[in-house]
Amino acid sequence: MDSDGTSLLRVSQVCKNFSDLQVLRNINLTLAPKSNFCLLGPNGAGKTTLLKILAGLMIPDSGFIFLRGEKVHSENYRQIIGYCPQTPIFWKNLNCREQLLFMSDLYGFDRKSAQIRTDYLLEKLGLRDKARTIVHRLSGGMQKRLNLAISLIHNPEILVLDEPTANLDMESKDLVRSLINDLVVKDEVSILYTTHDLEDVDLISSEIGIMSKGNLVFQSGHNEYGKSESLRKKIKELYLYHTRRDES
Repeated sequence: MDSDGTSLLRVSQVCKNFSDLQVLRNINLTLAPKSNFCLLGPNGAGKTTLLKILAGLMIPDSGFIFLRGEKVHSENYRQIIGYCPQTPIFWKNLNCREQLLFMSDLYGFDRKSAQIRTDYLLEKLGLRDKARTIVHRLSGGMQKRLNLAISLIHNPEILVLDEPTANLDMESKDLVRSLINDLVVKDEVSILYTTHDLEDVDLISSEIGIMSKGNLVFQSGHNEYGKSESLRKKIKELYLYHTRRDES
């Protein structure tokens, strides 16, 4: 049992090595209910590795993850978390609708519920007109939308997104940002996402963390980011400092 009763998700002293390379160093992080947490950091900072651990796709070498104060067990955890990787993974011979129906079957949906959820997500992600289009014929932006729809198929309580707006046109970026805000405000989903786009930070973030060389070097308080222009400026300066230093 974890003593912190205020967080939905808590990461405690998580470390991860790949051979002799330490990718994550004693990461401590909290995700509050109904928060939109943006994880910033240079390339190679360890963000994607941390997201994969949070999504239950990778096991840390040490440390723990707590969900509502209870230590996480993989099977129950995967039912409430959705993961959207930066590079989509699809079954190449299936169309958009078939992709979503297949995933809903994996999560144990009955046929009627699967159809309802699939139609809802196709509409919500602006994919209704592409429902019967084979995935490899979709534009990159449409593939990103489908990738996000797949991560939402089981109606997760926590959503983990790896650069959800990267390489999108402005229309698709605006749609994804609007959806993320709706998920937090209307559906009460807690979101943790990575980005290199500071416009994302301003438009959809309630809380910020900054990673550098496997360390979490900064975490703001819940809903703190939007309250102070001076704090927003300092956070951006800190992020840019670590980016210039680590990538030089």
